[in-house]
Amino acid sequence: RFLARFPPLPALAAADEREVLRLWGGLGYYRRARDLLRTARLLVSDHGGTFPADAKALTGLPGLKEYTRNAVLSQAFDLRLPILEANSQRVLSRLFGREEDPRQGPARRWLWQAAEAILPDQQVGDFNQALMELGSLVCTPERPNCPTCPLAERCLAFQSGRQESIPRRTPA
Repeated sequence: RFLARFPPLPALAAADEREVLRLWGGLGYYRRARDLLRTARLLVSDHGGTFPADAKALTGLPGLKEYTRNAVLSQAFDLRLPILEANSQRVLSRLFGREEDPRQGPARRWLWQAAEAILPDQQVGDFNQALMELGSLVCTPERPNCPTCPLAERCLAFQSGRQESIPRRTPA
């Protein structure tokens, strides 16, 4: 019902926040709806109501940090941009045998670079989605199903029997 009510970006930008929040009900955090509304308004005022296929143009918009921005642009416009979220960072950590906590600075920066380095030239959005799904369904946090993994032959964690201990988590 949210998308049915606001199919074009200008319709969302012109909407009342109360209506947006009412129709957002059940879709997740209300902060995301507020960010979406603010971003829609900025895109209408600064980009003529179109969603630019340009990472720089989207940088700094509410709710569009690097992961979200890259996920949208790779899936909607097939731009060669990496994603890194909990599932994909676990897959990449294990694939490359990286033991460090992927949430920490140096490891996180390395993983962003690795995620970019392995991107295909086409169907980037599909690849990014597949990487997330692989982490969600096969390369799970506990008891990963390595024998069914299409990356098992190349996975350094699996090859060394460390798939359950990689990546390491720093206690909160």
